[in-house]
Amino acid sequence: MAVRHIHLTEEEAARQLQDLEASVEGGIEEFEARAYTYSLSPKEAGVWDRIETLRWLLGIE
Repeated sequence: MAVRHIHLTEEEAARQLQDLEASVEGGIEEFEARAYTYSLSPKEAGVWDRIETLRWLLGIE
């Protein structure tokens, strides 16, 4: 299976992270708390995975 390479600038990654954090239901703090207690739907878990990846790429937390 081939893996697609995605190239993001730092600005694009930050904008994508900001958009994702703003889009989660209940606010990012509540969403993050649910993520740490494994209380997310499969779709939400995918969003959380992307948020964590973008934070890692940007050196946040």
